[in-house]
Amino acid sequence: MQNELNLLVQNVTLTEQYYEDIAELMNPREVTYDNFLGYAAKFKTERSRTALVKNKARQIIKEFAPTNPVYYEKLRERLEKIIE
Repeated sequence: MQNELNLLVQNVTLTEQYYEDIAELMNPREVTYDNFLGYAAKFKTERSRTALVKNKARQIIKEFAPTNPVYYEKLRERLEKIIE
């Protein structure tokens, strides 16, 4: 009985540590207009920085499109041409 209890406590402890580690990995990072270039500089390759900029531009367009659909649709089209 004591061994089973010890195993249960050990399992709970490992599970708690696992979820703490996952939470640390998934901790959201606030990328703002002010810190974007500093954040992008952390990426080592040109390809990864390019992907970051593309994805962030798409995210911003999607986020702000409802406020001015015509403007952001044209902006999206121009950016897609540049990316190709």
